[in-house]
Amino acid sequence: MFVRLVYESFRRQKRRKLLAGAAITLGVTVATAMIAVATDIGDARLIVADTGLVVPPQRPETLAAAIRTLAAESASLQAERGRRARERIVQNFSMGHAVQRHVELYESLAAKCQ
Repeated sequence: MFVRLVYESFRRQKRRKLLAGAAITLGVTVATAMIAVATDIGDARLIVADTGLVVPPQRPETLAAAIRTLAAESASLQAERGRRARERIVQNFSMGHAVQRHVELYESLAAKCQ
């Protein structure tokens, strides 16, 4: 029983790390104005939003169809998606944005303490 619990704990922790790594990789990819096709795990839907396509996990045929859909778009539409993707990352996930959100949080907490 102990071995099973340790294994399950390790497996869950490994999955969390993989998901976090996948989100970072996805964010960096989108920040370079590349169009993303991602599976709906972790924060993929939040990161990609309407700038790319998000498909259910473990559905290779759906993933392939999404890739074909984006590949069939015109170059100008692909460029526009990429531009919006980068803009979305900069506006919502940049370090400056994170710092600003923390400042707002601390200010709101400080106001409640007065």
